[in-house]
Parts: sequence; structure tokens; C-alpha cells
Amino acid sequence: MVWLDREIEICDPKVIIILGLEVTKVFFSLTDSISKQYLNGSTKTKTINGIDRNIICLPHPGILMKRTDQNPWPERFDKEISLIVKGEIIKLIQV
Repeated sequence: MVWLDREIEICDPKVIIILGLEVTKVFFSLTDSISKQYLNGSTKTKTINGIDRNIICLPHPGILMKRTDQNPWPERFDKEISLIVKGEIIKLIQV
């Protein structure tokens, strides 16, 4: 993903938000089960072109819109993940 690394280098963001299991899995080279654990709103770090970047992984909006008894993601996002990510972003923008 040389082109993506270059775009990140040009933009130099304070935080990168990753949306969804598949993108998280590819971006970090993870298994499905570990990728699901990453979708918790906490900050992860990945070195890109020699610079440690702050990465926050979140569930894809499409899965959050599907409110069914079999889908735990909307409730988990509302009650847990959104609060974590809000705190993480506040910490990151204050630096």
C-alpha cells in the first residue's frame, strides 16, 4: 500500500480512523478475530514511513445501522465504543 503510505505522509494526520473489519484486517495484517477486538475505539499505533501514527478502528457504519437482536454492534457502539473514541480523540487533539 505504497500509495496510501505516501498520502498519509503528505497529510500528516494526528489520527487515522479506520472503518470496518475488512479494512482493519488488511491495514494491520490481522486475523478476523483479532480485527474484531481492534474495533473498540481505542488508539492503536502503527509505524508508517518511520513515523508512529495514531489509528482508531471503528465498526463500519453499515453494521451500526442494522439494529437486530442478532447484531451486538449498534448497542455496543452506543454504550461503550463511542465513549472510548470520544476520550481518545480529545486526548489526541490536545497533544
